[in-house]
Amino acid sequence: MLRSVAESLSQRSAGESGSQGSLRLYDAEKLAMKTMTVEDDLYGALEAAADRNGRSVEELLHEAIASWLADAAMDDADRSAIARARAEATEQGGVESEAFFEELLGDRD
Repeated sequence: MLRSVAESLSQRSAGESGSQGSLRLYDAEKLAMKTMTVEDDLYGALEAAADRNGRSVEELLHEAIASWLADAAMDDADRSAIARARAEATEQGGVESEAFFEELLGDRD
């Protein structure tokens, strides 16, 4: 479990274009440190999002990584089941929610 994040921005050498930031992730239970290099614009957007939402960069990183891992864990069987359910709903006259709401909003005009 991540207990703290120390953020330090490292500058690339003057001859290279652009710069990157480094994030050092500390796992207090395992006493391991992980370092990840992040482009400055991406890290800046992460800091801005944290500020806007009154949350820490650590919280947003943890949430984003957990969400990505959950999505990645969806195996082929899950994807097949979703595809079968969509096909069955379509056969029975169902439509995707996006199309339904677009049609509904179009009727209001």
